[in-house]
Amino acid sequence: MQTAATSLERAWKQVKVDKQLKSWKRFSKKIDYFRQSLKQLTKTETFRKGEARALYNLGNIFHNKAKSDLNGISSPDAQKALNEAITYYEYYLAIVKAMNDFMSMGKAYGNLGNAHYRLGSYETSVQCHRERLEIAKNQVFNYN
Repeated sequence: MQTAATSLERAWKQVKVDKQLKSWKRFSKKIDYFRQSLKQLTKTETFRKGEARALYNLGNIFHNKAKSDLNGISSPDAQKALNEAITYYEYYLAIVKAMNDFMSMGKAYGNLGNAHYRLGSYETSVQCHRERLEIAKNQVFNYN
């Protein structure tokens, strides 16, 4: 019988799989691992950070998949991957906002801005990067 601790331990290992799978040619395998880890992580506050990490990593995978598309960033496949990345970054942002994790919020806004830029959504990109800048300014004052 599998205990909750064993399940969670396996989920954490899957969340960390990005460090083990170096080749960006293995996108589908990475996506499957992170989707599996999302299913295994519970929704308690303790594991929200792991869920957020998995969402962030999925966003990065799709973002990098779009950037590596041999047909260019404007190809339908790259555009689809960028939209998928944005979806995962937005889910990630919602979780880290609820946790008041400002550093992670800054990362989310930065990646959202970059993805929107690649899609040609320049105003949205600028808004995201301004949010990131505002968070950074506020955090400087909070550290003193």
